[in-house]
Parts: sequence; C-alpha cells; structure tokens
Amino acid sequence: SHILDLDQLLDRILELIFNSIPADHACVMLRTPDTGEFDPKAVRFREGVNRQEKMTVSRTIMDWVLGHKQGVLISDAARDTRFATGNSITKFNIREVICVPMKGRHETHGVLFLDTVAKKIVAEGRDDVPATLTEEHLSLAIAIAHQAALAVEETRYHQAMVQGERLAAIGQTIAALSHHIKNIMQGILFGSDMVRSALTDKDDELLHKGWRLVEKNQGKIHDLVMDMLSFSKERDPLIESTDV
Repeated sequence: SHILDLDQLLDRILELIFNSIPADHACVMLRTPDTGEFDPKAVRFREGVNRQEKMTVSRTIMDWVLGHKQGVLISDAARDTRFATGNSITKFNIREVICVPMKGRHETHGVLFLDTVAKKIVAEGRDDVPATLTEEHLSLAIAIAHQAALAVEETRYHQAMVQGERLAAIGQTIAALSHHIKNIMQGILFGSDMVRSALTDKDDELLHKGWRLVEKNQGKIHDLVMDMLSFSKERDPLIESTDV
C-alpha cells in the first residue's frame, strides 16, 4: 500500500505470488490507458528456472479470460481443447496455466498469467506427473489479482494527482513570471516613449531620464533570465564535513 511506483508495486506483487503459488513464470499484462493495448509490465522467473528461455503469454488464453471475465486453471495446456490451437503453448512447452483478470472497481486493468513448463518426464509421454497448480492456487490468484488491480488504480490515481499538482505549480509559476515580465516591459515601453519624445523635442534632460529608465528595466530582464538559467541548471551537491 505504501509503494507508489507502478513498476516496484508489480514486482512486489509477483514476489508475494511466488511465495504462495508454485509457478515457474509469472507475468502481469496491463492495459495501456491511452491505446487500450496490453503490455507486459512485470515478469518474474522462479529461482532455478532457466532464465535464457523466453516466457510467453498465450494470447488465446488471455483473450478467453478477458472475454469470459473469469479466471481459468489449465492442468494440461497442450491437451485442453479450448486452447489447443494456441501455437505458443506447444512451442514453449507450457504445461499448466493460471490466468485471471485484474478486476478493479469499475474496469479490468489486465491479467495475471502464471505457468509451469513441461519437464523431461512429461516430454517422454508420462501422464502420471501430479499437477503443480490447484484450484486453491486459482482462488488465491483471483484474490491477489483483484487486490493488485485496486493497488494499480490507487497508484495511477496518485500519479494523476501528482501530475495535476505539477501542472498547477507550472501554471502558477508562468502566471507570476508573466506578471513580473509585464511590469518590466511596461517600464521599458514608458522609457522608450520618453526617449522618442525627447528626440523629437530635442530635450536632453528628458532623453537621459528616459534612457535611464530603459537601462534599469533592461537590467531587470537580464537578471531575471540569468536567475532562471541558474535555477534550471543541474548541479552535483557539494558535500563537506562540519561540526554540528
């Protein structure tokens, strides 16, 4: 609940899942709010699993879960008639799958996809290998996915609030700068009018007075710009020892 970075949040969720569910791989597929497409936002491999191998998320299974709006447990992915047409299941030796929707308060934000890969004993044709993933794991995954979706909503809401506050601060800064610059420009315009009138009337006293006003406000503009450049410059902190 205290993690406000989405990547850190999802990684922590997968860590908790691996503590309770004996999957080989886990992935969170989140819907991108702007495009509506699903992208992998967090992936985790169980320790000891070959990390050189790619993890794949079966689009066939994912579409079924999103379409039916319910989680699914597949104990033998290669022989399940609902998903046997999925090429990735055979290609990547996916044996068991748990896939559940991440349902938030008002919408589904993505899916949680867990799998185990076929071991050598299965590849040789043995059917007596006990299942690793159970209905209890499915129920747990459904509960975790729901809580994860709520956490994603909270994180995105917090990010939107921070972004809104930043935009508000930028707006206030621009308004303050605009007001300050406007005052300086009015001084320059007033001085310019005095110089123009003095040149027309050949009034040296008015000419010097107007030019001093122009120079004064020109200096203000220069100082303001230099302060802005100084404020925006990146710096490394200067660390010194001191006697507190």
